[in-house]
Amino acid sequence: MDQPTPTIQNTLEQALIKSIDGIQKTGTELVDALYQQAPEVVEQLLMWHAVESLIQCIAAILALGIPFAVYKVANHLYKKLEVATWGDEYGFWLPVTVAGLVSFALGFGSFFEYVNIKWLKIWLAPKVYLLEYLADMVK
Repeated sequence: MDQPTPTIQNTLEQALIKSIDGIQKTGTELVDALYQQAPEVVEQLLMWHAVESLIQCIAAILALGIPFAVYKVANHLYKKLEVATWGDEYGFWLPVTVAGLVSFALGFGSFFEYVNIKWLKIWLAPKVYLLEYLADMVK
């Protein structure tokens, strides 16, 4: 086989060097772009986790109020029936009591599962939250 002429070899080497320089320049620009975007990304991450946590907290507090809503609705319906005494309507109060107990159990259980103050930590100490978040990601 014929050896490539020195001019073709030099041209190929120059093209390769130019490509490598272009890749290095592009990589440097990409890293610079990431450094410029990092504060906005961190801000959006904090905002997302804060809002998500706040919505869960509000939902948990509202779930805890479900038994009281069941009681108010049942009491309102009971007054509309105009029954003389409380003991006269077992067919009304038995299902209402069962529904109240079930809603209390569900509300109480969801309260402890979903209530958190992560949103408060993000608001008061965002750097601490970020450190804990990164530590959890590493685990």
